[in-house]
Amino acid sequence: MVVEKALARKEGKSRHDLGRQEFTKRVWEWKAEKGERIYEHLKRMGISADWDRAAFTMDEKLSKAVTRAFVTLYDWGFIYRSDRLVIWSCTLKSCISDIEVDKVELTGRTFLAVPGYTEKLEFGVPTFFAYKIDEATEIVVATTRPDTMLGDVAIAVQPEDERYKGFIGRTARHPFVERDLPIMSLLTGNLEQDVSKLHLLMTQMTTKLGNDIILILSQLLTRMEICWEIAGNFQR
Repeated sequence: MVVEKALARKEGKSRHDLGRQEFTKRVWEWKAEKGERIYEHLKRMGISADWDRAAFTMDEKLSKAVTRAFVTLYDWGFIYRSDRLVIWSCTLKSCISDIEVDKVELTGRTFLAVPGYTEKLEFGVPTFFAYKIDEATEIVVATTRPDTMLGDVAIAVQPEDERYKGFIGRTARHPFVERDLPIMSLLTGNLEQDVSKLHLLMTQMTTKLGNDIILILSQLLTRMEICWEIAGNFQR
């Protein structure tokens, strides 16, 4: 990531512009330039280590060791390979870990700087869109994250609201995915119980439909601009 940031700052390019081979070459150039300086700093701090055995993350012997470890763990049945929801960076065009995500609580309309954009983007404002039940009927939902609707698998409504009573038990059609969304009531008056039931239902349905959801996300979010292009298709 350090090399990518320097590349974007100095040349206005990404690793995808360079290609795998050229980008790998740049990483090794960075290592040659900065690596010894880092070691020197560690030595000045009094760190005692067997410096003859110092290794870089991309050293061939380490890469082979990592591959061997994963293959062995897989053969022993300790790990498995499957499709799962991940945190996707539209700028890096790659998965990132939880520790690389800055979580920010918003209380209302907020403009935040987003990597890959020159201007700040708007967050914390509800976006309203409709799910078609049939040609003449639709149900409107609201969210501050319209991009997440790609993974929607159900719609929960307030059973005491006259506007939605007649919808319970019916299904709505997802506009982008070949999926019917059941409309249901889970509300009992106990918020903790309601949230728990809804979470369980969504987990079960997401597990069942997980591969389809991941396929849609991987196809639509490959290009950075798709994230906000989807959001821009809705009118508040």
